[in-house]
Amino acid sequence: MTVDPVELKREQDYFDAAWEHRERMRLNLGSAADAAANSGAAARIRRDAKARQERLGKPDDAVAFARMDDESGESLYLGYHAIFDDESNIVVVNWQAPAAARYHKATHADPRGLYLKRDFSCKGNMIQSFTDTILAELSAEIAELESWERPSDTLLAELERNRTGSMQDIVRTIQAAQFDLIQTPLEGVMVVQGGPGTGKTAIALHRVSWLLFNYRDQLTAEKVLIIGPNPTFTRYTRMVLPTLGDTSVEQLDVHQLHPPVRRGRTEPTEVVRLKGDPRMVGLVERALYARVGLPDNQKHLRVVINRQRITLPAEAVTATIARCRSSGGTYSERRQLFRQLLPEAMFDLLAEDGSNDFRRGGVSGIRQVLDPLMDRIWPSTTAAAFLRELYGGSSNLSGVCG
Repeated sequence: MTVDPVELKREQDYFDAAWEHRERMRLNLGSAADAAANSGAAARIRRDAKARQERLGKPDDAVAFARMDDESGESLYLGYHAIFDDESNIVVVNWQAPAAARYHKATHADPRGLYLKRDFSCKGNMIQSFTDTILAELSAEIAELESWERPSDTLLAELERNRTGSMQDIVRTIQAAQFDLIQTPLEGVMVVQGGPGTGKTAIALHRVSWLLFNYRDQLTAEKVLIIGPNPTFTRYTRMVLPTLGDTSVEQLDVHQLHPPVRRGRTEPTEVVRLKGDPRMVGLVERALYARVGLPDNQKHLRVVINRQRITLPAEAVTATIARCRSSGGTYSERRQLFRQLLPEAMFDLLAEDGSNDFRRGGVSGIRQVLDPLMDRIWPSTTAAAFLRELYGGSSNLSGVCG
């Protein structure tokens, strides 16, 4: 499409002015700590300012990627980061903001009050060209295809580009159906399915960015973990979120979720067959829970509560262990339940004896006293440590085989 040079210059002037405002914002953030009352406050302000500077992007990034005009003639520019002028008026709106949703959701069938959508193609902050979609004209052209949403010229150009080995940002080409997925509320679980090359991963990453912006009172970058199937995939996706202003989200491949494992070791066939035997499930479970219980079959437990020596019957501890064992869940979840229930059981039991003056601390006081004892009764462990202990000698297996 031929671009009007006069209109191109007008748009470039706007981009240049927006760039000036953005760099002023960057400069102001850099000097924000100077106004702090003390060194501690200055350090906090400096950290916050650095994070906000990173969200502004790089100085050579384009200030906007699109513009939308509503039917009243009002224009709004969309970018990766919000930009304000000296009087705090919006110059460029963040693509994640509610005000930008109409750009993504407007179609020929439902223009959402928009007259025009303009997509910019830039090199740095210099506009190379732009393409316009006039929604009313588009609606007339495809009136006979009510259910078909025509891809924008920008999207078609993106689809025709060769793969470069790094994921391209898709904000400029998000279609209405994709944006519906991106802006789904935080609550619940979302599963996105589709064939290769349909944008599943890109949509998921942009959804993360959208959630971090719109639910920042509930969700922080530290609470988000993105998991990829392998290091190559993670390197492929790692560049997307920083370009959207989200620099602190952790991205790992699935192999980084467990302790380092030495690879390349070969084992005899009979050992491999034994490890894959279904009976190993029962053996490992018996060995794991053989660690749980009172030491040396004690009949009573003696503890000191509020300077009083208290004798606790072992039967109550054993009953609590049995209750937790039957509750379901993992070893660690059952252990946590045991640490919650045993102090409550002991409090109820001792409450029946009026001679015990331990009530001042309540259940929390008893929990504090029992804490070391509970660790011995139901010890904590990791999978690697447990297996090293179990397979460390034949004597460790002799009591659980059967």
